[in-house]
Amino acid sequence: MSGRPHESMPERATSTVISFSEVIGNNTAEEERRSRIAEFELRARNMGITDENLVAQKVAIWEEIWVAEQNGDSVGMRSPVQISNLFPEAA
Repeated sequence: MSGRPHESMPERATSTVISFSEVIGNNTAEEERRSRIAEFELRARNMGITDENLVAQKVAIWEEIWVAEQNGDSVGMRSPVQISNLFPEAA
């Protein structure tokens, strides 16, 4: 063995090294997502929805809306057409 202390140790691939902050960030994002989904499930149940398939549908819709809002996308919550323009005789 030569005088160099780590000569026989293999080199590590740098592409597989993940920093601690990346691991924590991924866990935090997943925890936030799970928490948000739990809140959506509770909201659906508080609305009186008991069927698991319907709860899952509501959660999926609300999750898509949340993601779109985070990306700055409009999800059609505001109508560009006023109701009075659709039914002028009612105005």
